[in-house]
Amino acid sequence: MSRKLTMQHMAVAYLLNEELHYNQSDIAQLMKVSQGTISNMIREFKYQRQIHDLEKELDEARQILADRSLLPDSRNFSLNGERPAIDSEL
Repeated sequence: MSRKLTMQHMAVAYLLNEELHYNQSDIAQLMKVSQGTISNMIREFKYQRQIHDLEKELDEARQILADRSLLPDSRNFSLNGERPAIDSEL
């Protein structure tokens, strides 16, 4: 029976490898899983981290648009066929 590995396990493996420079084989031995599992965990954590960073960027962009009253009330982003001007200094 295999145990379920969580995002926290992935984060620990990522930190051990990327910041503390443990090799994947040593991490696998510590966590009692295969080196391949560690490789997959680290890769998946990197993907999740990139996704989160993109969500943060989108949230910041939404806030900029909201602060400048550039978001219409509806999801239709055209205003009478015209789009609001957005200055280059966001």
